[in-house]
Formats: sequence, structure tokens, C-alpha cells
Amino acid sequence: VGSFDSVAPDRYEPIAVFNFASPRGARDSGEIVADMVRVGLEASEWAVIDRATVQRLLDEQRRQSRQGMDGIGLDEETAIKVGKLAGARIVIVGTVQEWNKQYMDFYHLASVAVTLRAVDVATGVTLFDAKAQYARSVVDGDLKKMAAALLENIRNRFSIATGFTETGMVGLAWTLSSDSQARTAVVAHVASGLPAERSGVRVGDRILACGNSSSATWETYRQGLRACRVAAGQKLTFEVGRGEARLSISMVAVDRTQVLLERTTDR
Repeated sequence: VGSFDSVAPDRYEPIAVFNFASPRGARDSGEIVADMVRVGLEASEWAVIDRATVQRLLDEQRRQSRQGMDGIGLDEETAIKVGKLAGARIVIVGTVQEWNKQYMDFYHLASVAVTLRAVDVATGVTLFDAKAQYARSVVDGDLKKMAAALLENIRNRFSIATGFTETGMVGLAWTLSSDSQARTAVVAHVASGLPAERSGVRVGDRILACGNSSSATWETYRQGLRACRVAAGQKLTFEVGRGEARLSISMVAVDRTQVLLERTTDR
């Protein structure tokens, strides 16, 4: 397995996501998971080739090679070939290994397991390889919710691998807006129980700077994420505008993976 060049991750765009291989008895699960991966990447402002284009090129390739089109699986060589035709720099392929729900007397035994690989189209090297499983006794047994929780964990690991985030998190999200004078980052969400909330950050606060980076220079949300990267256990300081006041708020980041694992388990 290779590794991303975290100094220049933009060079890996755009990304082509292929439907995952599905287990018997759950043939739609691979498409469901692939759609979740696309949405998650787009939410993080990655450039993703649209599903229709990828599927059209894949169907053409399969017709030319007389390969089956039943969606049971996709070999990596074909994915890379189609990725090149689509202009992708990375292809994402994977397998839904488990998608099970057993009905008991008053609850369900549910299990979802997914593997995912990100492959460099130019070199054929796997840059990211992840596996996650979620099994529990639940009342409703919503497999899609369980898959979403798994993929949130994988997306976090992907963000760390590509250099867009670090091992620490403080628990806030913002939106970027522009007016005639300057670009503004406004806090849209403060996660309960995490450092940002404990330090007094509020929804609606204006982020003026993060560390030594002025939010006025952030052209995208992703640039802001990179500017605010912090390792677990390290201090991060925000300059915040609240009304007419300018506040300096410092906090110590907690371990991102541990927090997501705990919150996934609690679902």
C-alpha cells in the first residue's frame, strides 16, 4: 500500500467511485454504499465524477470485453481502465462483505461490514485501504444507518490520510459566505461535549482566524479544514467575532478517531 502526498492532495482529483461488490441476498447494498461514499466525498468538497458517466463508460467497457454485467463484482484492472477514460486520478472500489439482519423476538441482530480501496489510476498503487464492521443488537435494525456510521469513520481516516484533517478534533463546523468586503466563516454547528463547546464557542460566531490563518483567505471549506488541522492533545486557538467583540478562544483537541468510534457505538 502506498500513501497520499498530503502536501498536494488536490492532484488526486477528480475521483471515480464504482458500485461496491454486494453479498448474495443484498444485491442493492453495493450501490447504496457507493452512493453514500460519493455524497460524503462531495460534502468534503472533493471533485467526484458523476455516477451516470462512470456507469456508462463501465457498461461500454464490459460490452467490449463481453464481461458479465450482473454487478456481482468489479475487478481493479477494469476500474482503472474506466477511470482513465473518465479522466479520474483515483478510483474507489470496495466490497460490502456483510449486510445482514436477523429477526429475534423483540429486536434485530444486525451486521454491516465494508472494505474500501482508493487506487491511483496512473500507477495502480493502492493509496488507501480500509475495512470496517458494525454489528449490534438493535430495535429497528436500520442497515443504511449502520452503513452511514461505518462510512463516517472511514471518511475520517481518509481525510487524515490525505492531509485535510489531523488526528485531533474540536467539534465545530462552519459555513463560508462572502459579501462585498470579505469572506466570512460562520459557526454553523458546535458538537455537544467536545472542546469547542466546552471553550464557549457558539453557533453564529464569526471565525476570524484559526491559528495563524485568516479565514478571509479561505476560498473553500476544505482550505479552512487544512488551516485548522490539529493533532490530538495539541492546542488550537480561534479568533472569533461575536457582535462587536473580538475573542480569542483556545482549546485542546481530542482524538478524532476515538470520538467517532464512541459516537458510532452509541447509535
